Amino acid sequence: MARKVTKWPPPEYDPVLADFGRIVFNFNVFEQHMRTILWCILSEDQNDQKHYAINLNMDIRSIVDSIRTYAIEFCDGDKQRSLIHCCDLFFSVKEYRDFYVNHLSGLVTNGTMELYVADAQPRITDYRKRITEADVEWLQQLCYVGSNYSAEVYGFVAEQLGRLSGGDKPRDLPTPVPLPKKLDRQGIIRLKK
Repeated sequence: MARKVTKWPPPEYDPVLADFGRIVFNFNVFEQHMRTILWCILSEDQNDQKHYAINLNMDIRSIVDSIRTYAIEFCDGDKQRSLIHCCDLFFSVKEYRDFYVNHLSGLVTNGTMELYVADAQPRITDYRKRITEADVEWLQQLCYVGSNYSAEVYGFVAEQLGRLSGGDKPRDLPTPVPLPKKLDRQGIIRLKK
């Protein structure tokens, strides 16, 4: 007798789908931290909402590129390195997040997942790439670590700029998070030309 499915995907996918939710949530927090870093380096004090109003209307690429430019032009030493590394980490994580989250469109019944990726450069092509639960777990962990690192960078830079105080001792420079390797698009199966 066939099993009655009352919702799709079925409940056995719930742990993987919960990890996808964590990817989305933690990456959104990472994005917000990048906005907060830009607000911090541009604002005259913690109560300055003018830059925040502009910042909220900027796309994330412009925000991160602005932070990088600020770091190169106006910072040196640890502050420069931490800001640039945070930008590099953000774009590395974003590449994975965009690929996995934006292109997930299939769950295969044997417990594996497939990503279906369409591309139109220069002709329309369809691709399929299998991902595992371990892949999803790794990415949700990477988004979480990235969001925490960006919060530490914000605290360090804000304190350096006199925008944040508190505690008995100065904040330590955050330990850089290793960058993930570039997204490997090998293993993608071309479905049609």
